[in-house]
Amino acid sequence: MIAEVYYKTSNNPEHLNFAKGQIDYMLGSNPMNMSYEVGFVDKYPQFPHHRAASGWTQLETDGEPDQNDNYTDNIEDYQHTEVAIDYNSGFVGALAGMTKYYGQNQTPEKMSDLKL
Repeated sequence: MIAEVYYKTSNNPEHLNFAKGQIDYMLGSNPMNMSYEVGFVDKYPQFPHHRAASGWTQLETDGEPDQNDNYTDNIEDYQHTEVAIDYNSGFVGALAGMTKYYGQNQTPEKMSDLKL
């Protein structure tokens, strides 16, 4: 989101390209071919940690995204799988910017039709 704000003030396309690359990464253009946005495309985390929804299952795996882009879907690993408004507000702001710069004059697609 900050890269988009900086692009707005600098008009340097490098910053907008960086922001788009980060959004693409989060939505599935990464070595795991996995969206980190729950419910987006076919492959996404199945067991995010959320205070209001956690505790209903226990998983026996360890995991976190590491420097090699590996991620293990583990509800107990809240440091890496936590879902919260304060953690995701920058992501939502960045998506709003992507809509402004890339989404004008488009109509929404069905989730099943989206391709990364």
